Amino acid sequence: MKSARGRKSGSSGVVDKRGVSVEKVEELRLLGEEVIPGIVESLKSLTACFERLQGLVGGLYSGVEEGEVPDVEGAEEEESAGVGVDDVSEPLDPAVEHKKRGKQKEVKASKGETQNLRVTFKDGSVIYAKDASDTLEECVNKIGVAIVRKVVLEKNLKFSGIPLISNRRDEKSKYDQRPLGDGWWLVTHSSSEDKAKMLRKISDALGLGLKIELLDKKDFEG
Repeated sequence: MKSARGRKSGSSGVVDKRGVSVEKVEELRLLGEEVIPGIVESLKSLTACFERLQGLVGGLYSGVEEGEVPDVEGAEEEESAGVGVDDVSEPLDPAVEHKKRGKQKEVKASKGETQNLRVTFKDGSVIYAKDASDTLEECVNKIGVAIVRKVVLEKNLKFSGIPLISNRRDEKSKYDQRPLGDGWWLVTHSSSEDKAKMLRKISDALGLGLKIELLDKKDFEG
């Protein structure tokens, strides 16, 4: 009697001595060795995500009695103060207490306020905007907000007691701050001369070799 091993059965292909298709056996092997392990890893990832979500929700409701709604006003206040999603790793800058002053006479524009800034980088690029505040903002963005912020903290660079780049919006609207994105604010309430000094300190700290010029606004060439 001939063995059933290796015999063919029409379109079913080769079968073993038990009459099972060899192709089916190979498919089952691949399923067990490749497909199922991948599914298991995916389930592990989903489980980890679910556990993380549970932890976040648990933190939100920590200390909240059953039936109460968690207080999220604090988070909203921080957001309105200028804290972005990317800034949660860094504490909010302390609020600045500005001294109250009596009524003062109107101060005329100083020489510094009639001057403009022209900044030349080592690569030959020039930033020369119509207003010194615009030039300062463009320079900060070109150098990198995070990089300049680090220098601001290390060198304690401030205008009117406010860090040059801060994650808090100052309460006094007269201290102009421009949004830089991601919850950061740039102080521009200063003379052109003071802005030039700040840029020189940043340039020296980072070794940028910036050429910073104070020019008369009436000679601006856009």
